[in-house]
Amino acid sequence: MFEQITKKNPNLKIILATRDNFSSYGEFLDDSIFQPLIECLRTKEIPEEGNCYIADDSSMSFPNAVESISRKYYSEMPIQIGYCNGHTHTLNAFEYHQGDEINFMATDCILMLAHQCDIVDGNIDSSKAELFYFPAGTVIELYGTSLHFAPCAVTKTGFQVGVILPLGTNKPLEHAPSRPLIWGKNKWLIAHPDSPVAKRGAYVGITGKNTTVSI
Repeated sequence: MFEQITKKNPNLKIILATRDNFSSYGEFLDDSIFQPLIECLRTKEIPEEGNCYIADDSSMSFPNAVESISRKYYSEMPIQIGYCNGHTHTLNAFEYHQGDEINFMATDCILMLAHQCDIVDGNIDSSKAELFYFPAGTVIELYGTSLHFAPCAVTKTGFQVGVILPLGTNKPLEHAPSRPLIWGKNKWLIAHPDSPVAKRGAYVGITGKNTTVSI
């Protein structure tokens, strides 16, 4: 599949993620505790169009997994386990959180990533995005300084990606944002002007093309 998607996108540099080329964004996790979560994720519906994001899915909160992941990867902080399934194939925005994010892939997908330090005076050019291809079964820990957003599908059937974050992340704010990029609880967001989230009032700061993967 990686070879097929690269042939369909000769104008894009799509990188097959490895421990070495991904190291500035995060690390690969090889832990059997995630396997039941991947199997559970495969039972979750992919919407016919668009994306579905569930921040905290109780059916994925296996007690042993929650306790083990909380202790081993979040220093006993409370966590939420959810998923994002859908059909995105465009950059649209970057977000980041105070705390690392764990992703586990039930399908192949592409993540468009950049570094928080690439944001200068509230702006970042879309050319800063690097496109990493992850095969199904991969588990990664994204550093809190890694800009990311929704995964990109590499087939017309869509993607299934699990999302683990500190508890409460992405919930609506209780007060007006105190800084322009704040979009939700523990969620900083910078949008491309052509994106749906920009039309909903998100801070616009991505310049250049709204990078798109053809499938």
